[in-house]
Amino acid sequence: ITSAGGRALAQALVINKSITHLNLQGNDIGEEGGMAIADMLPANPTLRTLNLSSCGIKTGTIIGLATALREHPSLTSLNIDKPLLPGVQEGLSVATHLSGMIKVNTALTELHMSKWKMNDDQLELMLPSLTANKGIVYLDLSCNNLSSIGATFVSTVLSKRADIVHLNLSSNKMGDEGATALARVLRNHQTVQYLDLTSNGIEGRGLVAVAEMMDLNTSILHLKLWGNTFSEEACAKFHALKGRLERLLTVDFDMYTVDEKAQVLLKTDTE
Repeated sequence: ITSAGGRALAQALVINKSITHLNLQGNDIGEEGGMAIADMLPANPTLRTLNLSSCGIKTGTIIGLATALREHPSLTSLNIDKPLLPGVQEGLSVATHLSGMIKVNTALTELHMSKWKMNDDQLELMLPSLTANKGIVYLDLSCNNLSSIGATFVSTVLSKRADIVHLNLSSNKMGDEGATALARVLRNHQTVQYLDLTSNGIEGRGLVAVAEMMDLNTSILHLKLWGNTFSEEACAKFHALKGRLERLLTVDFDMYTVDEKAQVLLKTDTE
């Protein structure tokens, strides 16, 4: 589907009120098609999920979506993964507009912002709104450029909100400091069920902090940590938690011993 198809779909959805889910992932509707979809939203109060991941949308589309969703009554899930944002300034601009939407939107529960090249400054712009928002419980910020500073911003959101359920921070740059900050908050946070910290440059100290958190946290049912560097101490800590980890619905590593030393191995059947 190209931009022409995006425009045609938008025109049809102004009239059609029975379609509740629109998934255009991977279709090159571009900025023209994306803006047509954004312009359609105020006229369609019944759409519940919108996926524009990898659709070639740019700054104008995201600003249009942010404007339309300030008062949209029904959209609960928005996927705007992998937009084409040409530079840092554009990223800051769309973050500002999204922050304004998040602050007042009451319907949205699921927000995907993966592969944005998002940095800490962009996340900081959205921090007050993410903290004040009471609807979004599923947050995907994977595959961005968030450092340990970004992790502290996420920790702030978690400390203020006891309703976050799903948190995907995989493939960022949070390191030991970021993992430790998140673990500190999650010790007593009992609503997060899904935590993904894969490939974050976390080493021994950070993984030890996560293991110690898991010993206290009872809500997490899905844990992903592969792609980080498990030290001998971290392996031993997780091995001691074998009973807790066996109760998880998803965990992306297995534990075993070699010469009486705890080791971890990638679990190949992880969903």
